[in-house]
Amino acid sequence: MMPEEPEEQPAPPGQVAINVSPQGMAISITPQPITLTINEEGMNQMVAQWLAAHPALFDELIRQRVTQKKTELAIITDIRSKR
Repeated sequence: MMPEEPEEQPAPPGQVAINVSPQGMAISITPQPITLTINEEGMNQMVAQWLAAHPALFDELIRQRVTQKKTELAIITDIRSKR
């Protein structure tokens, strides 16, 4: 009689934690203890490259910013006209 081989347990799925701050981003992967930290300069480079590769997203972000600024300007103009 052959000894039974232990049944292999599938590895539990990894957990990824991403913490973003104004100073950069830290990515932690478990159960394998891996931590990657990206500083602000690195983040700026990654975002600039991402936006350059995705012009539609860049255009949408610009449209949103312009809309926000127009709203702010309208509020300021309205307040000034009521004085």
